[in-house]
Amino acid sequence: MLPEKVTKKELTGLLDLYNKKLQELEYKGRITKNSAGSYELSNITDFVLYERYKIPEIVRLADLASFLSLSERRIQQMTEDGLIIRARRGEYEFIPSIKNYIESINNVFEEFEEENGETKSVNLKELYIKKILNIKPNK
Repeated sequence: MLPEKVTKKELTGLLDLYNKKLQELEYKGRITKNSAGSYELSNITDFVLYERYKIPEIVRLADLASFLSLSERRIQQMTEDGLIIRARRGEYEFIPSIKNYIESINNVFEEFEEENGETKSVNLKELYIKKILNIKPNK
Protein backbone atom coordinates (compact mmCIF):
# COMPACT_ATOMS: atom_id res chain seq x y z
CA MET A 1 0.00 0.00 0.00
CA LEU A 2 1.28 3.47 -0.90
CA PRO A 3 1.71 6.08 1.83
CA GLU A 4 -0.36 9.25 1.68
CA LYS A 5 2.67 11.46 2.34
CA VAL A 6 6.35 11.24 1.40
CA THR A 7 9.48 13.07 2.53
CA LYS A 8 11.65 15.23 0.29
CA LYS A 9 14.28 12.48 0.07
CA GLU A 10 11.65 9.87 -0.86
CA LEU A 11 10.12 12.20 -3.43
CA THR A 12 13.40 13.01 -5.17
CA GLY A 13 14.15 9.28 -5.35
CA LEU A 14 10.64 8.43 -6.56
CA LEU A 15 10.61 11.05 -9.32
CA ASP A 16 14.35 10.81 -10.05
CA LEU A 17 14.84 14.54 -9.44
CA TYR A 18 17.61 16.62 -7.95
CA ASN A 19 16.82 18.79 -4.91
CA LYS A 20 17.27 21.93 -7.04
CA LYS A 21 14.70 20.72 -9.61
CA LEU A 22 12.25 19.90 -6.81
CA GLN A 23 12.69 23.41 -5.39
CA GLU A 24 12.03 24.84 -8.85
CA LEU A 25 8.83 22.81 -9.13
CA GLU A 26 7.75 24.00 -5.69
CA TYR A 27 8.42 27.61 -6.70
CA LYS A 28 6.31 27.17 -9.86
CA GLY A 29 3.51 25.63 -7.78
CA ARG A 30 3.57 22.29 -9.60
CA ILE A 31 4.35 20.41 -6.36
CA THR A 32 3.44 21.70 -2.91
CA LYS A 33 4.46 20.80 0.63
CA ASN A 34 1.98 20.52 3.44
CA SER A 35 2.47 22.35 6.76
CA ALA A 36 4.43 19.41 8.18
CA GLY A 37 6.99 19.72 5.36
CA SER A 38 6.07 16.49 3.56
CA TYR A 39 4.46 16.00 0.16
CA GLU A 40 0.99 14.60 -0.46
CA LEU A 41 1.06 11.70 -2.89
CA SER A 42 -2.20 12.81 -4.57
CA ASN A 43 -0.51 16.13 -5.41
CA ILE A 44 2.42 14.26 -6.96
CA THR A 45 0.10 12.12 -9.11
CA ASP A 46 -1.27 15.32 -10.68
CA PHE A 47 2.28 16.49 -11.38
CA VAL A 48 3.25 13.19 -13.02
CA LEU A 49 0.16 13.31 -15.28
CA TYR A 50 0.97 16.92 -16.18
CA GLU A 51 4.57 16.04 -17.06
CA ARG A 52 3.53 13.04 -19.15
CA TYR A 53 1.33 15.11 -21.46
CA LYS A 54 3.32 18.34 -21.44
CA ILE A 55 4.33 19.55 -24.87
CA PRO A 56 7.90 20.84 -24.99
CA GLU A 57 8.43 24.51 -25.73
CA ILE A 58 11.90 24.04 -27.24
CA VAL A 59 13.11 20.98 -29.19
CA ARG A 60 16.43 19.98 -30.72
CA LEU A 61 16.92 19.99 -34.48
CA ALA A 62 17.05 16.19 -34.70
CA ASP A 63 13.82 15.82 -32.69
CA LEU A 64 11.93 18.35 -34.81
CA ALA A 65 13.15 16.75 -38.04
CA SER A 66 12.12 13.32 -36.76
CA PHE A 67 8.70 14.59 -35.63
CA LEU A 68 7.97 16.14 -39.05
CA SER A 69 9.61 13.27 -41.00
CA LEU A 70 11.95 15.75 -42.68
CA SER A 71 15.72 15.95 -42.96
CA GLU A 72 17.66 18.23 -40.65
CA ARG A 73 18.80 20.17 -43.71
CA ARG A 74 15.17 20.74 -44.75
CA ILE A 75 14.40 22.09 -41.27
CA GLN A 76 17.34 24.49 -41.62
CA GLN A 77 16.05 25.62 -45.04
CA MET A 78 12.58 26.18 -43.62
CA THR A 79 14.18 28.20 -40.82
CA GLU A 80 15.86 30.41 -43.44
CA ASP A 81 12.43 30.82 -45.09
CA GLY A 82 10.90 31.90 -41.77
CA LEU A 83 8.60 28.87 -41.36
CA ILE A 84 10.50 27.21 -38.52
CA ILE A 85 11.31 29.40 -35.53
CA ARG A 86 14.81 29.07 -34.07
CA ALA A 87 15.13 29.61 -30.32
CA ARG A 88 18.91 29.33 -30.25
CA ARG A 89 21.58 27.40 -32.13
CA GLY A 90 20.35 23.84 -32.77
CA GLU A 91 17.07 24.38 -30.90
CA TYR A 92 13.65 25.42 -32.17
CA GLU A 93 10.34 26.67 -30.79
CA PHE A 94 8.07 23.66 -31.09
CA ILE A 95 4.45 24.92 -31.21
CA PRO A 96 4.98 28.03 -33.42
CA SER A 97 7.11 25.97 -35.82
CA ILE A 98 4.52 23.20 -36.06
CA LYS A 99 1.72 25.75 -36.62
CA ASN A 100 3.71 27.44 -39.40
CA TYR A 101 4.54 24.09 -41.01
CA ILE A 102 0.89 22.99 -41.00
CA GLU A 103 -0.18 26.35 -42.42
CA SER A 104 2.39 26.01 -45.21
CA ILE A 105 1.25 22.55 -46.25
CA ASN A 106 -2.39 23.61 -46.10
CA ASN A 107 -1.72 26.13 -48.86
CA VAL A 108 0.39 24.05 -51.24
CA PHE A 109 -0.01 24.90 -54.90
CA GLU A 110 1.91 23.51 -57.84
CA GLU A 111 2.39 25.24 -61.15
CA PHE A 112 2.81 23.28 -64.35
CA GLU A 113 2.77 24.02 -68.05
CA GLU A 114 0.19 22.36 -70.28
CA GLU A 115 0.85 21.19 -73.84
CA ASN A 116 -0.66 24.38 -75.29
CA GLY A 117 1.86 26.50 -73.34
CA GLU A 118 -0.58 27.71 -70.66
CA THR A 119 0.66 27.75 -67.08
CA LYS A 120 -1.81 26.40 -64.56
CA SER A 121 -1.77 26.48 -60.78
CA VAL A 122 -3.29 23.52 -58.94
CA ASN A 123 -4.12 23.25 -55.26
CA LEU A 124 -2.50 19.91 -54.39
CA LYS A 125 -4.47 19.52 -51.16
CA GLU A 126 -7.75 19.90 -53.04
CA LEU A 127 -6.56 17.48 -55.74
CA TYR A 128 -5.60 14.92 -53.10
CA ILE A 129 -8.99 15.19 -51.38
CA LYS A 130 -10.77 14.76 -54.71
CA LYS A 131 -8.65 11.69 -55.42
CA ILE A 132 -9.59 10.16 -52.08
CA LEU A 133 -13.27 10.88 -52.68
CA ASN A 134 -13.06 9.67 -56.30
CA ILE A 135 -14.16 13.03 -57.70
CA LYS A 136 -12.96 13.77 -61.22
CA PRO A 137 -10.86 16.97 -61.42
CA ASN A 138 -12.23 19.93 -63.39
CA LYS A 139 -10.71 20.37 -66.85
